[in-house]
Amino acid sequence: MNLTPGQVRDALDLAPETFRHWKKTLPPIAERNGHRASYTLGDLLALAIVRALVENAGVRVGALHAVAATLFDQCRKQAWTGFERSLLVLELARVRVTFISDGHLPKIDAIGIVVPCGPIISDLRERLLVEKTNEDQTNLQFAPTVVAGRERGRRAS
Repeated sequence: MNLTPGQVRDALDLAPETFRHWKKTLPPIAERNGHRASYTLGDLLALAIVRALVENAGVRVGALHAVAATLFDQCRKQAWTGFERSLLVLELARVRVTFISDGHLPKIDAIGIVVPCGPIISDLRERLLVEKTNEDQTNLQFAPTVVAGRERGRRAS
């Protein structure tokens, strides 16, 4: 399943300006052009992690430039179910991204950020599965009626 840029923005609740800035800053999505469906579910997960880092940890998107390729590559390699119980350990100074599924943190020599993936995936699922109502279509203002057509092939004699 691939998503369009608009679907990605909607799922992440991102403004178009923010998404454009992220495309310029993050190399794995910089090459995606046009409006066609070209974002994978792995890309969506990586972007959701970026959003969580920006909004909840105060990390600038520019600071993620060096680790973006590794983050996107790892998110594209397996299904979301493989990440649900994982922790992401992000070490910007060492340019290292590690997903840990057994709960044992690796030896960290520098400042690291630990991100639980479960809540991010739950939020994404909820956003993708919520049925959206079509607000453009309004109810008819009058009741439907039967319209009689004229009969063909018969002539009055």
